[in-house]
Amino acid sequence: MFLTKREEEILKLAVLGLADKKIADQLCISVRTVNTHLTRIYCKNAVNNRSEAIAMYLKNVLMLDISYV
Repeated sequence: MFLTKREEEILKLAVLGLADKKIADQLCISVRTVNTHLTRIYCKNAVNNRSEAIAMYLKNVLMLDISYV
């Protein structure tokens, strides 16, 4: 899963449960820009929505942790 730095920032904030408006406010970007980044995240990871993107991110994080054991 290759994401740009900004896409990764947005996905991490989504994982924390922040709404699009809160993400936009925190990163000083528009809500539309957040939505554009999320759409690109979905396309890059072949997922259809925020929940699937978060699940895929968490799965990848867990796989990385396990590989270091």
